[in-house]
Order: sequence, then structure tokens, then C-alpha cells
Amino acid sequence: MTRFALFTRLGYIGVLAAGSVALAGCGDKCADYTCAPCTLTENLSVRIDTDPQRGGFTNAEVAGAYVVRYAQPGFITPLDTVRNGLCDSNLFCVVNLQTLPVPGATGVQPALAYAAFNYRFVLPNAGRNYDLSSIDMASQPPGKGCCSCGSNLRRRAVLNGTPVADDGAGDGRGIYLRR
Repeated sequence: MTRFALFTRLGYIGVLAAGSVALAGCGDKCADYTCAPCTLTENLSVRIDTDPQRGGFTNAEVAGAYVVRYAQPGFITPLDTVRNGLCDSNLFCVVNLQTLPVPGATGVQPALAYAAFNYRFVLPNAGRNYDLSSIDMASQPPGKGCCSCGSNLRRRAVLNGTPVADDGAGDGRGIYLRR
């Protein structure tokens, strides 16, 4: 192969590679990005407040927490209970409904799967119950650019009879269970 043909082919391959990067919407601006998996796009986090500055629950009160999943409507027919691993950390307690280890669920559940149920969060050591129902989720499909995961547009539910919302991307937020 001649030098001219070699450089022409290498140049052509370079143009194709540059074009595919441009089509991906990233270019050089994404060179330093490390993207997390897009698995929890439709997640709804329920956080048990353990911040002592706000009068949060103590570690002892949170230690025995569990979740009961109910068939809709209401809280009449319990289906199963999740007791293990809800609040193992001493720093915070976050329950992700999308990955709640209920019987028969494997891996990450889509919003339609877990939103079809109601949930009772029980903190027996604190003498508190929190009923979460009417879960309404909407998400946007993956977009373009660096780390182009989909994003949540709407996360709404009813907590103990009061409508609550955690709309938008929601990083670090959630629905809080407070005293």
C-alpha cells in the first residue's frame, strides 16, 4: 500500500471517528466524565430523617424499621414485609422503592411495578407509622450529551393523607419521614 493510500485511509477513519463522537453529542467536553449506570432513573427515595439538628430519629429508633407492601387500594391487604437491610447505616436511612427487595422482584423495578402498591413504613422503636400511597411517577427518556441518562419529571405520592412531591432530577432528595 502506498503512503498516500495509507494516509488517505487513516484520515478517512479519523473523520468517521470524529463524526461518531460529534453525533453522540459529547465531543471533547466529555473526555473527563465517568458516568454512573442509568438504572435508577425512575426511583422514588424515602428518607428517614436521622439529622439530630432537626430533631430526627435516633439510630436506636431507626434500627428496627421495616416496610409493609400493600395491594391497592388502601392499607387493608398486606402482601409482604421487608425487614432486612433498610437502615444499616448510622449516618442516614434511605429506602429506594425501585430496589426494595420484595419477594418475587429481581434487580431494579420500573416505576409502574412499584407504584402499583402502597407502602407502610413502620418504626416500632419510635412508635411511628408512615403510609405512602398514590405514587405517581413520570420520567423523560435518555437524551443526548455526556451521561445521557433519562431524568425524572415527576415524583408524587400521598404521605399520611398529605400530598408530597419530589419533582425534577432529585439527586440527594426524596420524600422525608420526619417526627
